[in-house]
Amino acid sequence: MDNIRYVSYTDSEIETVKKGISAIKEVLLGNDSEKKQSLLLCLDWYMDPYYGQDISDIEDELIDLLQTFIISEKNIDIAEDALELLNSYTSGPYRILEDNINKIDSIFMPNIMYTINRHRIENIEQLMVAECGKIYEDAKKECNDISNKVWLLHNSGLTEKTEYQTSIEMAWLLLYDEIHTGVQYKKKDMWVNEKGMYIEPEMHFNIILDEKRAILAYFFGKRFSRCIEYDLLCDNDMFSIDNKRVLWVG
Repeated sequence: MDNIRYVSYTDSEIETVKKGISAIKEVLLGNDSEKKQSLLLCLDWYMDPYYGQDISDIEDELIDLLQTFIISEKNIDIAEDALELLNSYTSGPYRILEDNINKIDSIFMPNIMYTINRHRIENIEQLMVAECGKIYEDAKKECNDISNKVWLLHNSGLTEKTEYQTSIEMAWLLLYDEIHTGVQYKKKDMWVNEKGMYIEPEMHFNIILDEKRAILAYFFGKRFSRCIEYDLLCDNDMFSIDNKRVLWVG
């Protein structure tokens, strides 16, 4: 976005939302760009659960309308506002976007592909984090000096069109069974165990995903490392992992 936009909404936009989906549709599919931006900002307030506004009676229709709006809107900045509403307050699948992917501007395509595949990526993330947890618990049984900290670096590019693949990197601190996001990692100094080995107490994992497989690599200090490959199976948009195989051991 080249220019800073100033957007606000008034009682007029609030009344539009109160009137229901038909009134919202009339504005969003109309020709007034300023009214569209104001209404989208107002919808942000309504959709954000923090403010406690109940729009459950129009929620499904609104999700469909926002998808239709994104496809038809020529102003990319305004379309991105609507896309942000979907990403922030709703979950997929987004069938209207998928069915009309050929109508999306190529500049906008990476963001659209992320949104379309977000629920799939989140499903696979949960599977792989659970798998890391199993490996971690097994390692704790064998190594008493392992800490309760596990780092996962997740690099995913799950799309249907390789030219629009997106790379998303996330780091998590896994503490027992809880995932804490946004925790800054402070690297500890190397320390010596009872056998005189210099080690780092944390286990480190790296996960790479694509459409058909997941690769999980991990190491524990300087002791050992391993790389495991899994097949990703999909049934009605729900993923599972199968055919676990060790690629290398270090």
